[in-house]
Amino acid sequence: MNKNSIIKHVDKFGLSDLVFEYFKEVVGKLSINHLSILEEHDIYATPYNAMIIDWCKGEDIFSLEITNKYIGYFIEISGVDIKQVTMGKIDNELLQDLDRFLNFDRVKKIKNLLS
Repeated sequence: MNKNSIIKHVDKFGLSDLVFEYFKEVVGKLSINHLSILEEHDIYATPYNAMIIDWCKGEDIFSLEITNKYIGYFIEISGVDIKQVTMGKIDNELLQDLDRFLNFDRVKKIKNLLS
C-alpha cells in the first residue's frame, strides 16, 4: 500500500479527528519500504479509538498502536515479547526497530554465519 491508499482505508473507520490527524502524521514519517508491504487487513481500528498497524513475518510481529495521546509498539519474536515501548511521538528508535524487524531474516542469517 502507499500513503494515500492507507489514509483512504483508515478514513472509513470513523476515528476521532485527533487520532486521524496523528495517524496521518505517523504514516507520513514511515518510508515507502515500511508501507509497501502492508495490506488492508494489517491496518485496523480498535474499539477504544486507536489504530493498529501490524507487520508480520511468519509468527513474528511488530505491532504499532496510534492513539490521540501516544504511540506504542511491541515486537514479538517466536511468541516472546522482546520489546514494548510507549512514547509521545514517532522517533528514530521506533523507525530503527521497525527496520531491524523487517530485516530480521537477513540479520539472523548474518548472525548464523558469524557463529
